[in-house]
Amino acid sequence: MTSSHIQRSTWPAYMRYLSARRRRRGIQARPVRPDFIPVVVGEDIGAYAMARCLHQSYGSGVAVIASNPVPSITQSRFIDLKLVADLANDDVMRAALGGIVENYPSTRRLLVGTYPGLGAFLARHRTEMEEHFIFVLPSDEALWALNDRAAFAHLCERLDITGPYRQVVDLSVETPVSFDIPFPVIAAPAVTQDVPQQGLTPNGHERLLTSAAEVQRLWRELEEINYRGEYVVWPKPNGDETHRSYLLVYVNQHGHMTMAATTRVLLAITGQHTDIEPVAVISQIPDPRVLDEARKILADIGLTGFATFHLHEDPSSGKTTIIKAHAGITYFSHVIEAGGVNPMRHLVADRIDGLDLGFRQTNREVVSTPLPLSFVTRKIANPHLRERVASLASCGAHVNPLNYPVDLTLEQLPSLAMLARIMREVHKTH
Repeated sequence: MTSSHIQRSTWPAYMRYLSARRRRRGIQARPVRPDFIPVVVGEDIGAYAMARCLHQSYGSGVAVIASNPVPSITQSRFIDLKLVADLANDDVMRAALGGIVENYPSTRRLLVGTYPGLGAFLARHRTEMEEHFIFVLPSDEALWALNDRAAFAHLCERLDITGPYRQVVDLSVETPVSFDIPFPVIAAPAVTQDVPQQGLTPNGHERLLTSAAEVQRLWRELEEINYRGEYVVWPKPNGDETHRSYLLVYVNQHGHMTMAATTRVLLAITGQHTDIEPVAVISQIPDPRVLDEARKILADIGLTGFATFHLHEDPSSGKTTIIKAHAGITYFSHVIEAGGVNPMRHLVADRIDGLDLGFRQTNREVVSTPLPLSFVTRKIANPHLRERVASLASCGAHVNPLNYPVDLTLEQLPSLAMLARIMREVHKTH
């Protein structure tokens, strides 16, 4: 009897049978590494994707620290979830990590994560954390050169790397109402982490300004919280979200770049200003010219570990430029792995096993989205990109970041309510 003839009442039992079979096959195919425990700090789909890459590669459980995790994390069979009140509270984080040390006293503990504040937390408590965890944190100088938008602009200019023209405004000495750049422009603090500490929410990091009146309004908001740092202003890039992409690279402790992966946005929920939440992406082969520029930047500042470069493709010329960068990993681990390279393997090989792996990069195009592919293709405005995605879908080159055989139960199937919410948000701007 085929599955199409199974009576409706037997479907739950049949799905449980399939889940158990897939789980057994998946576990049997994985090596087990009891010599270390991965610890992931994060609560979004990206954190789940990172934990999944670790489990796929090494078979062991993964400890995850989160305050408001997505259902994929809370319902996972291989994740040891540690719920905390607030990831932004240093005392809470230190207590949670201390609990990990107590639970795994004789095991090496590898600390990674997608939580944006993890790097700053580790920088504040570097000495204490290094006693108990293995993690990658570049030097303060390298972090400043990459994460500070003003410093990064000067770095690119010094290395003769083409990027958007940027104007740096020191709010301790000036508050201009117009710039050397015509409106519309994007304005953001040179150091993003400064803003929440000064009183603004993270959603206010990048502001789209279209007139002198909006500039004056922004300066008044910053004056009210007594912000006196630097702001960087640059022209609003042309094109929609499909012209955005991300280059993720890893540099090991020997100073060798061992991996590179490019992810292009296909569809995203767009925010009030310039922030986007990608809901469909595609892995790509890195642009050799952009990859060479990334090598030059990282070699100059001596950064080791993961670094993410935000890229923009000009619709008229087709040239891709580096817009900004930050130390750390993106939340596209799963599609990068599907595209040919598992970033967690390079991290573990370097920091746990002490191996100097050869260079690998994403080598195939794979679409990743939790949404129906028919919906995604309808919402892509670019006809050539739409046909490309449809072609990849027809030959099976697509993955769902929420579907993992080890976790595939009736409860773990993507929530229809969640998918409906995402689709409604996409409808608003597409």
